Amino acid sequence: MQKKQILKIIRKWCDENMTKDFIDKGLFAEDEADFSEEAKYFKRFERMKEMISNRFMNLEEDYLNRFIDEYYQEVF
Repeated sequence: MQKKQILKIIRKWCDENMTKDFIDKGLFAEDEADFSEEAKYFKRFERMKEMISNRFMNLEEDYLNRFIDEYYQEVF
């Protein structure tokens, strides 16, 4: 399967499963609500990476990181 096809499948899954509320659910404790946007970014990034990696195994890490960087901007 080509990378463009894989990207399309991943994007469709993310659109259907990774809403802002779903990503943030249970991610921040009450005392973390005032985290800087940068700190929130790293926690959200790791959550998104875990979710995608669990669904789509054996993705190249660099490829996955680039995708999440781009997709994060759309969600948040």
